[in-house]
Amino acid sequence: MLDVLLLYSVILTISYIGVEQWQRHGTLREGALAIALLILAFVIIWALIAPIARIITIVSSQTVFIGPDTLGLLVTVVIHWIFIRLYFFSSHRRTSHTSSEPSHG
Repeated sequence: MLDVLLLYSVILTISYIGVEQWQRHGTLREGALAIALLILAFVIIWALIAPIARIITIVSSQTVFIGPDTLGLLVTVVIHWIFIRLYFFSSHRRTSHTSSEPSHG
């Protein structure tokens, strides 16, 4: 159950970032590229973390809310959110070349 809630939060976050990038840059291409980057980052992080988490997790701790992949998914979501925060919402990213173009006035 917790796995499903975490995946829904990731889907909502990816959708928000895609729309936000589309509105900020004014092109649908920027939103699609942001979504593709976030999906790729999530899959790569999960592929690296899941086997390690399965080794660490105790098998007897499985319940209705917590499955065998919950720890891996939880760590993946935290790392993914840190990546999103650093890549999309840092002050360096806000001053990108598209927002600082000189006027040809």
